[in-house]
Amino acid sequence: ADFRPPIVIDDHGEWLSDLVNALRTAEIVAIIIVVLTGLATVGTVIFSTRAGLGLQKGTITVLHFIGAKDDYIARQFAMRAAWLGLKGGIGGMAVALPTIAALRFAIGDLNFGLLPDLNLSSFGWISVALILPFVAIIAHLTARSTVLSSLSELF
Repeated sequence: ADFRPPIVIDDHGEWLSDLVNALRTAEIVAIIIVVLTGLATVGTVIFSTRAGLGLQKGTITVLHFIGAKDDYIARQFAMRAAWLGLKGGIGGMAVALPTIAALRFAIGDLNFGLLPDLNLSSFGWISVALILPFVAIIAHLTARSTVLSSLSELF
């Protein structure tokens, strides 16, 4: 009788391709989340700016009466929105950076070679640093265009 032990060959390519596909899907979901967050920011700025315009309608009428231009009024709203966007961005960073550090610590403890190190490249750190000015710029431009279009309808 010929007794041969059963041999099982595991093809790591199958489960590795599933892992790669899952990571690509997670990457696409992350990009979608960033885009939706940006759109939500724009929508929030538009809503709050229009609410501010409604609350300040009497003041804006007086400013127009004494000669203030639409550009001056829009600039005031835009600077306020940029400041609020900057403060919100700082608050977000205060939550995000410790979260990244905690994830890095947790993944570092796993250390079984499948997950890459959670290190940002210099481009990654520059991107993180640019979030604050981008939020302020988006808030500024959105508020400015909202005020200018609303004022052109009012006066």
